[in-house]
Amino acid sequence: MPNSLVSFALWACSIALAGAYVPHKKTAAAYENAKAAGAESRTNPLVSDAKAVAEGARLYEARCEVCHGGEGKGDGVAAVAMTPPPADLTSAERWAYSSVGVKQWIVVNGVAKTSMAPTGLTEDESWQVLAFIQQSFQP
Repeated sequence: MPNSLVSFALWACSIALAGAYVPHKKTAAAYENAKAAGAESRTNPLVSDAKAVAEGARLYEARCEVCHGGEGKGDGVAAVAMTPPPADLTSAERWAYSSVGVKQWIVVNGVAKTSMAPTGLTEDESWQVLAFIQQSFQP
């Protein structure tokens, strides 16, 4: 293996061992698009609303679970065929990487050229799903 590949492999292993989240390049582009749209400063107005969390659970089961899995680990039945794989919604590093406003923008708008298509959820529905995710999966 040429030196540059060895260096890359060592870097990738060090990232994995350190637990740092490094987004796929398409996901990174979506994060930047969300920030450019002003999403970074937004907070979830429904995170503490029990009715919103319950509705978010229903929406998650209907729209998200097939890819992200019942426990939010990115291991739903459809995940095996996806590149990049669905997000692990339980990852502390992933949660720390971007704001909930950026995540909401991605739920609504998707990630271009991946299986994470725009969901068709309304703004309130997207916040409900995120309220459920924050209450259930966020580390």
